[in-house]
Amino acid sequence: MDLIEAILSGIHVRGLQKPIVFFSMLIGLALFGLLGILILVVPIDAIASGKGVHFGQIMICAVLAAVLFALAATCGYFIKRCFDKDAT
Repeated sequence: MDLIEAILSGIHVRGLQKPIVFFSMLIGLALFGLLGILILVVPIDAIASGKGVHFGQIMICAVLAAVLFALAATCGYFIKRCFDKDAT
């Protein structure tokens, strides 16, 4: 089952084994994904506006974004595991 199919089936609450885990992981997926994108946009905006940005600051932002994207991927994995095997 793909992630999008799992999300759409979960919103309709068909075959959910763990609805609390599903909805909390759905919120986590959205928040971690948006924060990861936001952390990547901040140094790009600082560079575009002409402010001095050090290489270390850019690398810290990239590492934080990678951690947030990894957390979003973990939430996506748990979303796919919230379904009963017989219902899918």
